[in-house]
Amino acid sequence: MTMKRVLINAALLIVLALTILWCFTTGKAHNIMLENLQTTSEGVEYQPFEAIYINFGNNPTLMLEGDIIIEQVKGKKLSMQVDVVDEDDKVLETRTISFNINEITNDKNELRMNVPLFYAKAKKDTTGKK
Repeated sequence: MTMKRVLINAALLIVLALTILWCFTTGKAHNIMLENLQTTSEGVEYQPFEAIYINFGNNPTLMLEGDIIIEQVKGKKLSMQVDVVDEDDKVLETRTISFNINEITNDKNELRMNVPLFYAKAKKDTTGKK
C-alpha cells in the first residue's frame, strides 16, 4: 500500500466517524417533562394556563392547568408551538418557543420545562393567528 492510499483510507474513516456522531446526536430522542404549573423566576411569578395546546410538529397535545406531561422529541435544537385556548377551544394567542435541549436540563440531568415561564420569555407569533 502506498502512503497516499493510507491517507485516503484514514480520511474516509474520519469522515465516517464524524457522520455517525452527527447522526447520533441529531437523531437522538429525548423525553421532556412539560409542566403547566405556577412558578417563580427572578422574583416574577408566572401563573399556569387554563388550557393550552403544545405542538412539536406532530399532533397537538392538550394541557390543562396543573398538568405535567412527557413528550418525546428528536434532536438538540427544538421548536414548540404553544396555542392558548379558551373554553370553546378558540385560539387566543400563539407563540413559538425555540430552545436548545441544554437550556432545559437541570442539575439532576432531567429535561424539565415550565411552559408558562418559557412562554412569557418567547415572542408572539406574527402569523396572523389570534
